Amino acid sequence: MKVLWFVLIVGVNYVSGENILAIFPATSRSHLYTFEPLFTTLASRGHQVVVVSTFPLHHNIENFTNIVIEIESPAQKLLKLSEYNPKTFQNNNFMVINIFFELYTYLDNLVLEQLLQKLNNHKFDLVMTEIFNTDLFLGFAYKYKANIISLSSCPVVPWGTQRFGIPDNPAYIPYAFSSKIDLTSFTNRLWNFYSNFILKTVYEQYYLNKISNTAKKYFGSDMTSLEELTKKTSLLLVNSHPSLKEARPLPPQVIEIGGLHVKPAKPLLKVSSSNSYMIQKQKYIFSYGNDLFVGLQKYKFLRGVTYNHDL
Repeated sequence: MKVLWFVLIVGVNYVSGENILAIFPATSRSHLYTFEPLFTTLASRGHQVVVVSTFPLHHNIENFTNIVIEIESPAQKLLKLSEYNPKTFQNNNFMVINIFFELYTYLDNLVLEQLLQKLNNHKFDLVMTEIFNTDLFLGFAYKYKANIISLSSCPVVPWGTQRFGIPDNPAYIPYAFSSKIDLTSFTNRLWNFYSNFILKTVYEQYYLNKISNTAKKYFGSDMTSLEELTKKTSLLLVNSHPSLKEARPLPPQVIEIGGLHVKPAKPLLKVSSSNSYMIQKQKYIFSYGNDLFVGLQKYKFLRGVTYNHDL
């Protein structure tokens, strides 16, 4: 027993954390905040964590570093929430494609140039990036010879399923941005197939080649192709849950972590007689985020709240 304790005590001296780089250049706060608890927990457990984001994260953790890239996203000009209508937006594949290309033209190059300067003298064992609008930042995994973990703040996008062997048969599985949950009709199935095919083809056959050329420009012409780097991804963490989306089999390296960002519940404010009238006139809107689409009901509800003051 004494020998066992001696081995354990000596072994503690050889325990060391990893150097982790998490790159989240998305200009939507929800993408970053979904995985914020993951980054802070890794740092609190001894890993050196560097998070790149367009929004500041304020944490007093010794091993946690936040590099903030201050930019203005063109997507904010393309999408006006005041004119948001899920019936048109979710089915407008060309709008999705246009946003991605606008982000690449303005955002990716700017972020990449700044990161190469800020991270020039760093070493990393693990690189975390999001599967969403670009794979450009996988070049850092090549630069540091690091392992790759992918993160998805929404159901896996069409061009990400094949990398992990995730079933995505459009005959019965809606693609990530679809509002047509019911695929029992031929029309909905046909539209689902068309949307899935268009987004996959544009990303894999055109967009991926475009960002690959950019990656070779910054990381060297002899770098491993981005397509090959995507195949070396060890793990995919997805912010989804079978109770919200369609159920389908997932390979072992794909793990659903829906609810990771949910914080402990806090008690509601007590209502006193002095402010009960104000409470009666207040309106409460519960948001479940973009991952829980409720079709046009949410849109109609918001319109109703706007016009009905007695609601």
